[in-house]
Amino acid sequence: MTDVSPPSPRTVNILGAGFNLGQPLPGVQEGPAALLENHLMERIQALGWSVHEVRNLDFSHLNLGNQSLSPDLAPIHHVHEAGAACRLIAHTAEMMTPTAGFNLVIGGDHSIAIGSIAGISKASSENLRVIWVDAHADFNTPTSSKSHNLHGMPLSALTNVFDLAQYPNFEFFAHYPRLKPEHVAIIGARSVDPPELTLLEEAGVHLYTMTEIDEYGIAAVIEDAYKQLAKDENGEPLTSCHFHLSYDIDALDPSIAPNTGTCVTGGLTYREAHYIAEYMSQTKCLKSMDLVEVNPVLGKADYGSTINIALELIESALGKRIASPRKLLGVREGK
Repeated sequence: MTDVSPPSPRTVNILGAGFNLGQPLPGVQEGPAALLENHLMERIQALGWSVHEVRNLDFSHLNLGNQSLSPDLAPIHHVHEAGAACRLIAHTAEMMTPTAGFNLVIGGDHSIAIGSIAGISKASSENLRVIWVDAHADFNTPTSSKSHNLHGMPLSALTNVFDLAQYPNFEFFAHYPRLKPEHVAIIGARSVDPPELTLLEEAGVHLYTMTEIDEYGIAAVIEDAYKQLAKDENGEPLTSCHFHLSYDIDALDPSIAPNTGTCVTGGLTYREAHYIAEYMSQTKCLKSMDLVEVNPVLGKADYGSTINIALELIESALGKRIASPRKLLGVREGK
């Protein structure tokens, strides 16, 4: 990669990645356009950020090739299309990352995170850590998955639990870094397949289900997740790191965000959802984000509430607060 000038800390790049074939339902490809049409750029600029670049990827003319799937590999639906799409996303994210202080990728289904995180990780000069906010763990493999939909597998691929580079059009993935499982925290999970849970436990991913949020509260959960990830191999706090927030809108309760493909009741409340983004913004280590699975076609005919909360979560990740934070007497002393 060629050298570039250091990015402005108040500059945002926006990458629209409306890929939808990681799952079977139509409509999620319209997510990026819906967010942009509802004044995403203007809302970002109103917070004092400048938008350096906006790219909205077109997946209609992908070079799919004709390579057949090896008979010893378990299937992934639409693997040729997904591989070509993720290759384009990874390359574009890698090229865009050095030119901004914050990189925002809007989907699209959650399989796009394979490309976005791979590209951002390769381009970042710092230790990458990932907070994955989702109703699902997305840690299935082609062997463990019942559906064989790729949007249920991105984290297991990114942590190298299975070798995605063996699949047609995913050969590029061999040239991108992998995440260490201990550098990943999943928050808000409430629909985890039994084989998936075994894989998570064996890998050592930090898993915070809705049960932990119910018991300890969202403030304690996100603080613990951040502290678990923001340390080096010796357990010492990192002096510099890059946190990526991968936010699936289905992490929220469907009563708040109904326009998504895999609704699961009992999700994050409005305030819990915002608190995660607000907390990560305050750490000053949050430098990139995915916002995925907004589907204007599904759920309520009036999808404005889902679009609006997606926009609000992006604003919170970029520092929007009700007021300047203050310390309460006798609370969190010494932290």
